[in-house]
Amino acid sequence: MNGLYELADRARREKLPFLVVGGHAVILYHVPRFTRDIDLLIPESAATAWLEFLQKFRYRVYHQTEAFIQLEPFEPGTLPPVDLMLVDAGTWAKLEAKAVEREAGGDLRLPVPHVWHLIAMKLAAAQSIQRRKEASDWPDVLHLVRVCQIDLANPDFRSMVMQYGGKEALRRLEKEAS
Repeated sequence: MNGLYELADRARREKLPFLVVGGHAVILYHVPRFTRDIDLLIPESAATAWLEFLQKFRYRVYHQTEAFIQLEPFEPGTLPPVDLMLVDAGTWAKLEAKAVEREAGGDLRLPVPHVWHLIAMKLAAAQSIQRRKEASDWPDVLHLVRVCQIDLANPDFRSMVMQYGGKEALRRLEKEAS
């Protein structure tokens, strides 16, 4: 996570808004797993500032859509790839309001989405037809439910799972996470 630590520390000093998502967020919830890239969720209004910031670290954009910007270092192997997930102001406000700071080692604490929001993102990603088959979204969801001791009977949680993953996701959680 060294690349993440340095980027996060400098981004905070420059007052850039972000939440750590993806594999590093899962790790910060004490789920052991490997991840290579750094996934950050940012408000779309901060995209230009983030791109300028990452250029200082010698990153370049290699893929961009309305919702994502993927960057890689100019010199391969020097830094991990960075994926920026862009959200509108309303979504950012909701996610940031419930975000939590998780200990990342030493004095560093990093902002991550509330575990339910992280699970919702993982469920939505698992549903995506563009998602790689080897992606670890389902194992991440199952581990987060177990490690964070989420009550599968909670009606609000069940509703969230139905919204982002559907009936099959709820059935699978009941079967595999118990």
